[in-house]
Amino acid sequence: MRAEFANTRGDLLPGQFVRVRFTAGQRDNVFLVPQVAVTQTETGYLLFVLDKDGKAALRPVKAGDWIGADWVILEGLSKGDKVIVDNLLRIRPGTPVTAAADAPAAAKPAAAK
Repeated sequence: MRAEFANTRGDLLPGQFVRVRFTAGQRDNVFLVPQVAVTQTETGYLLFVLDKDGKAALRPVKAGDWIGADWVILEGLSKGDKVIVDNLLRIRPGTPVTAAADAPAAAKPAAAK
């Protein structure tokens, strides 16, 4: 990427380079979910969430990029949804699930960078 800016004080001399970090864009209403919680199938991406009856339910989602060890979930989750991130091999739709009291919220709103 190339940029031009005023160098009125002469801080940079010809031939010098700098490293710059900037936000090129921002998305609102997206969530970060651990990669282990996202199941990829031939039809798309799925998450197990806890429904209002305390049972596991499959939820189709639209996944974006990875940020660190998390998927960016663009569509399919709402604020307050509880994503199941552990014992996924034993979970089936309709399985009663007990949420861990000390676990942080699995689906957290993505922070702007």
